[in-house]
Amino acid sequence: MDMDRRFAVMFIERMRLQTEYMFFLTNREGIIIAATDRESVGVFHEASFVMMRDNLDMIIVRPEETSLYLGVKPGIDVPIVHNGETVGALGITGIPEEVKPIITAIKMTIEAVLEYEMLKERATKKDNEQESFYNILLNNKLARSEQLETLARRLGYDSDIMRIAIVLTVDSNEAKALQIVREEGTFSKQDIAFVNREDEIVIFRCLPERPDLLFKTFRQSIWDYLKNINALLNQQGISCIYYIGSMQVNLNNYHFAYRHCCWMIDTQRTYAFFYDFIDDYVKSQVPMTELSGIFQPILTLFDETMSENFLETVSLLERNNYNLASSSKEVYLHKNTLVFRLNKIRDFLNTNPIQSAGDRVFMGYLCHYMNAQDKGLFR
Repeated sequence: MDMDRRFAVMFIERMRLQTEYMFFLTNREGIIIAATDRESVGVFHEASFVMMRDNLDMIIVRPEETSLYLGVKPGIDVPIVHNGETVGALGITGIPEEVKPIITAIKMTIEAVLEYEMLKERATKKDNEQESFYNILLNNKLARSEQLETLARRLGYDSDIMRIAIVLTVDSNEAKALQIVREEGTFSKQDIAFVNREDEIVIFRCLPERPDLLFKTFRQSIWDYLKNINALLNQQGISCIYYIGSMQVNLNNYHFAYRHCCWMIDTQRTYAFFYDFIDDYVKSQVPMTELSGIFQPILTLFDETMSENFLETVSLLERNNYNLASSSKEVYLHKNTLVFRLNKIRDFLNTNPIQSAGDRVFMGYLCHYMNAQDKGLFR
């Protein structure tokens, strides 16, 4: 790899403004690519070439030795080494004893700048890879599994461990909030956290490896983790709301976990687990045209009174898992009155949702369809 010509020219031009010494930089073939004396650009410098060819640490050309090399004046040449490889040479014109400390310092400066630029380039590349990785995780509709696996390996993430999705929404300073999440004491190198385009903090949190312990411990583990995160954010004056999605063990399916968090956000299921709302989620995914094909004929049999009674009563019972005592308590209604209303529905539909799981599912989906119509979600 040769030294970048643009960098060489920029560096020499800055040296021209700072000192009266005459400098030049060559590529690995000994051709001057930048020089204080612009007329020497493009000239072959034999001393520099010999030095690089023979892997010398320095070459000194005294006034009486200039005839030994082509295109050479008295001075000192040193190799420029970058990432373990000689990429060119630096030369300075003058009495060797006088200019040796100067060229040594300039060589160190150039190599330090090149090292910094390389580190910056690597950091930029890693940032770009991280952005690509995060984007595919959330939007892997094209099933780019090979690219996802490659990026995961480069970034040090295991692709086959169980993680659960969490989305935090904060009221301010997403960058600071993300820093707090990443610096939290239990955050591991296998936990994934980033800010997405919606300014949400997306976390894929590792879960215990033993299958027999996972369902016994994961809820408390996540609650403890989020409680600590919330306390740390509050200390910085940042308020947050969190939504807990599904578990995934395959990177290609992480977009499902994020989608489940988004559904929790859209339906305002705050501070809760997605798994507690599976029935509601599945209902929301069924096309309304499909539900219409199932239930619209049935609704033609309902008069206004029956429709109102069914919607209010079944919605109330659904919220309370068909517990009559809890349902009547919620709306300050006598239990016998609630039973009377339910019996009218049971007699009309010939169903018994208290005893029959199938009847309960039927009435639940019918109620969902009626609610959607009532809210104007379907016409």
